[in-house]
Amino acid sequence: PAKPTRKRRHPGRAPLPDHLPRHEILLPVPEAQRRCPVTGEERPVIGYEETEKLEYIPETLRVNVYKREKLGSPMGAEEGGVTTAPMPDAAGRIPPFCHAAPARWDPLGATLSAGLSLRWLRDRLRLTSSNPYATMGTSASKVPPGSDGLIFIPYLVGERSPIMEPDATGSFVGLQYSHRRAHLTRAVMEGVACSLRATRDAVVDAGGRCERWLAVGNGLASPIWRGIVADVYDEPLHFVAAPERTAVGAALIGGIAAGTYASFEEAAAVSQPPLHTTEPDPERVRIYEDVYGRYSRLSSMLLEAGRA
Repeated sequence: PAKPTRKRRHPGRAPLPDHLPRHEILLPVPEAQRRCPVTGEERPVIGYEETEKLEYIPETLRVNVYKREKLGSPMGAEEGGVTTAPMPDAAGRIPPFCHAAPARWDPLGATLSAGLSLRWLRDRLRLTSSNPYATMGTSASKVPPGSDGLIFIPYLVGERSPIMEPDATGSFVGLQYSHRRAHLTRAVMEGVACSLRATRDAVVDAGGRCERWLAVGNGLASPIWRGIVADVYDEPLHFVAAPERTAVGAALIGGIAAGTYASFEEAAAVSQPPLHTTEPDPERVRIYEDVYGRYSRLSSMLLEAGRA
C-alpha cells in the first residue's frame, strides 16, 4: 500500500527533508565534488560539529541512574556534554542540540573568548618566544590566587552562555600600578575559569548534574590553567592529553559509516581515556569562591552599564 503523505503544517511550503543519521554516507553532490575532488574511493559522510564529545558516549551508556551524567569542558570555547534526555533551559542560557549518537543530546554552553583571551594578551604583550604560552603559564604560577585583586571579564567578542549578549565587552577591573604582566596573565586565566563556571552553574540550575568533568583542548593542556579551573569549579578535572580530539571524533564517525565500527559505542571505546587528574586545592577553592562572587557582581554591573 502507498505510504500516507505527511500533512503540511504550512500549506504552500515545501516540507523539510527527512532527518538522516550523522554517520550516513551521502550520495555524490556535484558541487561538493567540484570543491573537494575525490578519487572515487572516498565517500562523504554527514558528520557532526561537536565531534570531540563522541568520546564521552561509553561513559553515558554505562551510567543510567540519572538522565544527565557526564559533561566536559573543552577549553577552546565550549562547555557541554552528552545526556540521555533533552535538557531544555527555560531561561535560554544552555542551548540543547541533538548529538551525533542516537538518543543522545548535547547541552552546549560557550565562552566565546576562552583561549582567545590568552591569545589576545599574548599579542598585546608582543611575546615572541618559541613557546609564549608556556612562558605565560610559568609567570602566572608565581602570582597568588586572585591576582592581587585584578579581575578580568572575558567578553572580548560578546558572549554566549549564560548571558547571550552579543554586545558585551571585556574589562580588566582593579588594575593597579603594582600589577605586572604576570598579573594580567593570571587574571585572564581566572576570568575565563569564572566564565566557564557561570555556564556550569547555569547547567546545574537547568537540571543537569555532572559526575565527572573531562577536560580536553589546548587551553587545559596548561597545568596552571587546569589547576585554576579545578579550583574555581571545586571539582577534579580529568584531562585527556591527546590533541585534536575533534579530528578523532570525525574519524570515528567515518569509521562507523565505513563499517569499521559497528556502533558509536564500539568506536568510542577505542579512544584514549583521561590520563591526568587535577584535584582542587581546599585553600585556593576558598579564595576563588570570593573571586567568583566579585566576578559575578562586576559582570552584571558592566552588562547593565553597557545597556544604559
